[in-house]
Amino acid sequence: MKNNRLLKILLITIFITISYVMLYFSSNEIYIERFEGIFVGFNELYINNHIRLDNIMLIPLISHNVNGDFGLPLRVQQIIETESYFPCFITLFLTLHYVTGLPTFYLIALPLGVLFIPIAYIAMIKKYINTNNKVIFFLLSIYMVLYLISTRSYGSFYVAVPSLLLVIIIFISIKNNLNMINRKSNYIIILISLISLVHYWHSMFMIIFLYIFTLFFIYLLYYLTKKFNFLNKYNKFLYFHKYNVITLLSILLLATVVVFTFSHLWQSEYISGYISDSSLEDYFVNAITKLFGGKSFYVPYSYNYKSLLYGKVYFISLLSLYALSTFLLITSIFFYLYIYRNNNVVRHKDNLFFALSILISTVIFTFLYYKSNSVSFPQVLLFFPIFGLSLYTYIIKNQKSYKQYILIIITVIMILLSILVTISLVLTNEAGATSLTKYMDTEVSFYWLYNYSDKSNDIIVDFNILGLYLQHESKSEKLALQYKDLSPYSYSVLIGDNVDTINIFHDNYAIIDHSTMQRGLPVHVTTARSLMMPHLNEINNCKNQNKLYMDNCISIYYIN
Repeated sequence: MKNNRLLKILLITIFITISYVMLYFSSNEIYIERFEGIFVGFNELYINNHIRLDNIMLIPLISHNVNGDFGLPLRVQQIIETESYFPCFITLFLTLHYVTGLPTFYLIALPLGVLFIPIAYIAMIKKYINTNNKVIFFLLSIYMVLYLISTRSYGSFYVAVPSLLLVIIIFISIKNNLNMINRKSNYIIILISLISLVHYWHSMFMIIFLYIFTLFFIYLLYYLTKKFNFLNKYNKFLYFHKYNVITLLSILLLATVVVFTFSHLWQSEYISGYISDSSLEDYFVNAITKLFGGKSFYVPYSYNYKSLLYGKVYFISLLSLYALSTFLLITSIFFYLYIYRNNNVVRHKDNLFFALSILISTVIFTFLYYKSNSVSFPQVLLFFPIFGLSLYTYIIKNQKSYKQYILIIITVIMILLSILVTISLVLTNEAGATSLTKYMDTEVSFYWLYNYSDKSNDIIVDFNILGLYLQHESKSEKLALQYKDLSPYSYSVLIGDNVDTINIFHDNYAIIDHSTMQRGLPVHVTTARSLMMPHLNEINNCKNQNKLYMDNCISIYYIN
């Protein structure tokens, strides 16, 4: 009877989540700006025969030079190169567009992830959690379903959706392989998933690659310790089979071949720059700054959503989720070692190694990627609770013990915090990430600019408007506009803080989203993917530029 009630609660939670996400996300066009808007513009350029797709390299190891069309505007060439990193998703997106007949704008706005990501997560939880502990299983499932509302995993139909699904599939397949369940089938699933994932999103691929890498070396270390009788004191922890090492070695070799053959990281200059400029001290400074709410990378005029009441609520709630997720994982590892310190046989050792691997690989991942001007810890909220509670559910035998009740309380608190995060995001326009100006709001201003501007002059646009204008221009006969990304440097000229270098932007046009700025919402820039404070009055009063055009949402200025 109790299990039936829990199942009903879980099903009701999933139904409410799907209904809410479908209605709110679609009607308010949540998470379809910035990268998503540019991606739609890229696809529209192809659909309207402005670009070809033969520039996409499926095997960068053989050739990683993008075959660009040098007759196109420079910013369009850069967009083509960037989008070439996602060939699988381009194929999937265009296939769905042609099969369903849905315009690309509506297709990107559909939160399709909410239809299958919750089911995939529940399947992963069932695979890793001791299902004899029904309460933790259902509570953790409810938490994951609710928490993901605040991420892009449910949001727009972009790379996060299929990438996360593939990562979950790989996690499940690795567990099956180590448990000797359908080994050949799972090898095939892992191989296909890895090749697909590296062509969807290299960041997600590196998350799973580093996990596999770490997991293999943990198993190998313990195997060698047992075989050669090192560290006799800890031999009681080394009861496992050589089969696991061989299995993980084969999976790691598969992943290594995939990363060197298919990874589009070889097209970028990130690796060489990282090798020459990274340091542990720099990483720790940026990571600590990020964890305490600061800006890891300085950007002038940065927008601080934490200055708002609900912004503070969002930050504190999210930070609490990070703390509880990390607490669950780390304490489960120490609790496991404490409980079994006097045992001669280690049980459920796989769960210990899983927990150690996700912890170590997360640290490695953030260190390897911090030079991308983004210090983030996606694994903490996506996977720490699963691996931490997995270990706990196998070592806590008495489900009526105080330890079990502590886990229940922590999981319930995480559920409440995830709800609080979602509510505070709604009340802050997703912490400032959602602009008020949408696709249809920019049509008139775009055609005025296209028809009346001097095509030889640069056009300064923010991160959001760039994608929207690109979508409009794809329907024109010729790509003629010379877009230039708005930066803190050019922004300082527009608000009058920098008059010494105004000649650099002489004769440039500047597109200003005054509708969004009037509401106190930030300006989107590509620099460190940041948001900048709105200074609309300063722009209107600055003598560096003249206003040429204005409608309900957009103003167009000419810089003198």
